[in-house]
Amino acid sequence: MINSKNYLALVFILFILLGCENNENATNKEQMLAAIDNHSVNLSNNTKSSNNFESKELQFKKFILNINYENNQSTEIVYEKKSIGIEAEMIDTQTSKKIIGKEAFSKIQPLLLKLKLHKGTPASDVKEELISLFNIRDDYQKIELEIGFTDGLENKYVFIP
Repeated sequence: MINSKNYLALVFILFILLGCENNENATNKEQMLAAIDNHSVNLSNNTKSSNNFESKELQFKKFILNINYENNQSTEIVYEKKSIGIEAEMIDTQTSKKIIGKEAFSKIQPLLLKLKLHKGTPASDVKEELISLFNIRDDYQKIELEIGFTDGLENKYVFIP
């Protein structure tokens, strides 16, 4: 008797799920998950901005940059392309600013498009390019970069003056 109740419950749940999938007004799984995670930008909703950056494909699936300064001050820039969307975040403890989601993505993407890094770039060139492109002040204590390319290769860099 218990097994038949479980079976009926399973059939009922499947019936409801299949019914929702046929409903043209039902949201797809990607959109629902992206709505839950307010740090994500849904890839299917990308529209061209005034700078047309969304139309260009980035060479990175992950870009996490941490810059540490004196007195526990830091800047963190995060870009991660995930199956449900893009996580983008900019945190600056010096100015007490935290930008997430589409706004952060619109600020990060133009910088990443200018970045001329590839898997064979020497560490010294990586450091120079980061300092130049992200306007890193000379008084930094440490720069950490975790980068993942679309081909699956990942690199980590740590720079101390």
